[in-house]
Amino acid sequence: MNRVLQAAVMAAILSNQAITVSAQVLPAAAQLRASGTVTKQNLAQFIRSAGYSPIDVGNNVYWISVNMLGASNKVEIALSNCNCQMWLAVNLGRYNNSSQIPQSVYAGLLEANQGWAPNYFSLKEMNDGQGRYQLTMMRPMDNRGLSPESFQSELQRFIEGVEKTEKLWSAKYWAAARY
Repeated sequence: MNRVLQAAVMAAILSNQAITVSAQVLPAAAQLRASGTVTKQNLAQFIRSAGYSPIDVGNNVYWISVNMLGASNKVEIALSNCNCQMWLAVNLGRYNNSSQIPQSVYAGLLEANQGWAPNYFSLKEMNDGQGRYQLTMMRPMDNRGLSPESFQSELQRFIEGVEKTEKLWSAKYWAAARY
């Protein structure tokens, strides 16, 4: 395969975009995409191989228990629809409405997103019919060549981000925050 076509195929694979190529190239692209990735079918097995006991919470989402801030906490693990990323997420708090979070806290969380990337804070409306919100820290990981050791390393950086930003996201520190 010539270098220009090879570069185009790799760029499409990395960006998860559809490509039109000859039948001869397509199998090679599919093999590149499938090799070295965790799939929804082997995600639980992969998590166990990293030394954790995954709890299946449905829809190919798993929880693991980790020690964070001196207590056992659940970290959610899932794969993107394309299997190109593995996601870590932890619930940092639930709120009846988004106005319960001071504006200065929002500003601090947005600022921290840049410093703790690829970890980032997210606020989303929960699907509970009550209009409540959940504050979450998330971390995407490239799902190519992911090993149990690299997963453990990524998880430790994620936990470090949660712990070192506690004064930003924990409501127990918000008394000093200005509204």
